[in-house]
Amino acid sequence: MAWVRFPIWDRWKELTRFLLASEMALTSYANYLGTLPITNTSAAIIKDTSGTSKFQCSFDDFLATLKDEEQIYRVMLPAYFGLLEEHARNLIEELIIKKNISASIFNNTGNTKNAIQTADQVAESYIRNTSIEVWGKTILKTGGRDWADVDGGILVLVEAFVVRNLIAHGLNNFNDMAINRLSGLNAGTLRVTTGQQIRLNKPVFQEYLVTIRAFARAIAGAVENIPSQVA
Repeated sequence: MAWVRFPIWDRWKELTRFLLASEMALTSYANYLGTLPITNTSAAIIKDTSGTSKFQCSFDDFLATLKDEEQIYRVMLPAYFGLLEEHARNLIEELIIKKNISASIFNNTGNTKNAIQTADQVAESYIRNTSIEVWGKTILKTGGRDWADVDGGILVLVEAFVVRNLIAHGLNNFNDMAINRLSGLNAGTLRVTTGQQIRLNKPVFQEYLVTIRAFARAIAGAVENIPSQVA
């Protein structure tokens, strides 16, 4: 599958550089603190001396946080999905403006009387108010593609999206709503269950990231392969 270079990829590279830098910095600093000649770490206090913050914590808790890889991935997963959603909005605008695809297929409300007219408004409304499994299928279909063209598949992609939503709302476990959404995909055996704790270690995060990237490429390829209808 050809990799069409849309604007997402420059921002993806920047974000991935930041991810690598963050991983290296956290590991390096944790190793450095471990070499300090502190005889009683339980009595040592770490304080934030920047600005007006008065936050402080124990040395042991601070070191444990540095070694907790899940914290950085809980921050980074929503950032990557933010890029993906902006990518999808750009692709919908491309479909409407350059590929002459009717904006009506992106009408998530079914209300054509007060339909939004501009391509950017159509894209914003559709991505904001429609699930990824729906808008993903719609964009893929415009180019004659489907979920079989996405390495990793719809189940892993939506699972990653569900995890993003849960952690964004401060939840640490899969709830009934999340499981029902995944079950509704009819895409195979679920990998998680209601009440299961969300684990976002590096292997899981990398699997999600690879699938998100594959999906971004697939929908871009679907759009690019449609002949332009604008002179």
